[in-house]
Amino acid sequence: MYPPIGIKQKLNPVDFKDRFKNFKIPKNASRFEFFNILHMINNLSGNGIIITSLPKGALSRNADIQIKEELIKNNYLDAVISLPGNISYNLSNEICLLIFKKNRKTNNVLFIDASKGFKSKKKMSSFTNENIDKIVDTYKYKSEINKFSKLVSLNELNKNKFNLSISRYINTFEGEFIELKEVLEKKEKLNRNLQEVTHKIDSLVLDLKIKK
Repeated sequence: MYPPIGIKQKLNPVDFKDRFKNFKIPKNASRFEFFNILHMINNLSGNGIIITSLPKGALSRNADIQIKEELIKNNYLDAVISLPGNISYNLSNEICLLIFKKNRKTNNVLFIDASKGFKSKKKMSSFTNENIDKIVDTYKYKSEINKFSKLVSLNELNKNKFNLSISRYINTFEGEFIELKEVLEKKEKLNRNLQEVTHKIDSLVLDLKIKK
């Protein structure tokens, strides 16, 4: 399902008290996406599942923190999947899929970074069957794969103030890590060597002056 994306609309929770009676809704919430998700959950059957798309920026948006906290603490959020941009003709920005379920048996949330490894053709991003199988199997078996997926506990989500940004939980850095301590030790050694060389040069210059 595709909720309205990016719509700014002040909603008074009192006007929707029956629909959102199980949630604490902040008065300053200004985006419509998460209200729409609450509406979907309110109408979800006991064994139902919601898969909805949101812009990537919604994962870390401060205005929705309290609603995210409610969704997570009520144990509805099952997974967050990051997708590449240009995945369809009307979606140029990167988007994410949020999966919600009722009656979950665990409070861990699965994060999947599927924003890489796709094919690019005519400025469009497309997944191979292998890409799709990997995403589906990872979600189905709740697998943890280095730089691709991670199960995040409620405690860790709480420490991150319920920020759902994928980069908070999955490190996709491909470069080489350098230990700062090792760099500082090498720098100190080079400085000592430089001091020794400088001292030798000064001694040679002094000897030359004396001989003159």
